Amino acid sequence: FRFNLSFHPKSYLQTFTQYNSTTHQVATNVRFALLSTSSNGLYVVYNTNAITVDYTDPHDLDRTTLGRALLIKYSYRFSF
Repeated sequence: FRFNLSFHPKSYLQTFTQYNSTTHQVATNVRFALLSTSSNGLYVVYNTNAITVDYTDPHDLDRTTLGRALLIKYSYRFSF
């Protein structure tokens, strides 16, 4: 499943979700961008990976979330 929403030509929100039926995992990626030009700007990305069946990690804890990450990136291209 993919979803794109543009607030302005230089700001957008994108989501991407996929399901793996072999491993019973759901992965989701959400990205928000504020751009000053086509390749310069601020990116905020959130990733999560969850399992849809019972899972016990090595510490004997039941859980469904396998991993999460929040990334913040500022990109600027210098002119030479």
